[in-house]
Amino acid sequence: MSKAKGWQAVSKTISSLVPPIHQPLPLSKRDSQRLLDALKTSFRSELDRQHGPSPNPLSGPKASTTLTSASASSAEKPDVPHRPTDVHLHSILNNPLLNQASSPRRTSGIGSPYDHDKEVFQQAVAKGLMTIPRAHGFLLKIFKTAEKNTLSQSPLYVPLQGTGAGLLVLQWLKASGQHNSYSWLSNQKFSVLLLRFMIAEGLDDMVWIWLERVMKQASSVNTMHSRICSDLLIKHFIAAHTCTEGLRDAYSSVIQVESMLKKNELPLNQLGDAWSLVAWNSTVASWKHAKAPVSLFEPFVAMSIELERRLHERAHLDLYHPTDPSAELALQYFREEDSFFKRLLSQWDPAAAPKMPPYVQRVMALGIDAANHLMSADRVREANTILDCISGIQNRIQEIVGGGSGELNPAV
Repeated sequence: MSKAKGWQAVSKTISSLVPPIHQPLPLSKRDSQRLLDALKTSFRSELDRQHGPSPNPLSGPKASTTLTSASASSAEKPDVPHRPTDVHLHSILNNPLLNQASSPRRTSGIGSPYDHDKEVFQQAVAKGLMTIPRAHGFLLKIFKTAEKNTLSQSPLYVPLQGTGAGLLVLQWLKASGQHNSYSWLSNQKFSVLLLRFMIAEGLDDMVWIWLERVMKQASSVNTMHSRICSDLLIKHFIAAHTCTEGLRDAYSSVIQVESMLKKNELPLNQLGDAWSLVAWNSTVASWKHAKAPVSLFEPFVAMSIELERRLHERAHLDLYHPTDPSAELALQYFREEDSFFKRLLSQWDPAAAPKMPPYVQRVMALGIDAANHLMSADRVREANTILDCISGIQNRIQEIVGGGSGELNPAV
């Protein structure tokens, strides 16, 4: 017998006497469940160690109720990742530039009236075809659809908060790199409309972050670009606030911007045009808006001194005080400025500027409002003084343009 065959025989004999060292032990059903639970716990602990802790598992008699409410809320809003790695992955997967281009399609059943336009927008973004003018067109289309679907009689109430259009455009600006350059602010119609959507959708916190950032840049670097960005963002943001039914947010925003300018040691005249726009909407265009509370109106009016605004703007605001309107400043203004208007109109060349100068438009509106207020207070003689002044200006305008003066537009 060979040596190899001898070893095989010895090995077989030992194997028959000693059981295998790694032979699995038989487990009962209870032991199997315990092992499974232990493996699950160990696996979850390892995941938590790598990705951060996960929410505590539901337990107790309230678990079924919590699960029910959680499932209901999940239908209303998408899951929000909490772990750092999940947040990073979520941002990558939701980048609009990385979305696969697919043919826009309408979902079956009853959907949002904005779905098709939003799908077309995302299609254009995914193909790299989106531009500022096209994004403006998209917002206009959504705005018109929302305007058509509203039942409100208010000229300014348009339900934009449920459209999601502002968020889509904001995501595109971020993904395309235009978010931090602020180049989009050069298109006033687009930027005001975008900011209007963002305010309605509760995204105005991002605008305050932009304002803080550009003001710090303008304060520290003091370049022409940062100064222009700061000016435009302030003006367009406040303009968007004047497109709502009430001016409460417009007043509070102007007051807050003034505080930010002082904090960053920037000139307050950056706020001048925005302040005048709100003043115009508070007076000439007041019929569109609900009255603001005195607690916001008075601090706003008081800013006119620091901002060095014209006397006629302050006089007009006094006539629209929510609880104590006054025509005293208007009377003072017309007594002092009569000769100025004659000089102004004598220099007006309708061939070069066919429309009435905005400054004169505003003063005409002030005179009419002041005369109405004085008439209602039985101060007829003082009302006639202002009416005589307005009539003289109107006659001179008709001589210059042959009868047409155009409509009133915001004068800033």
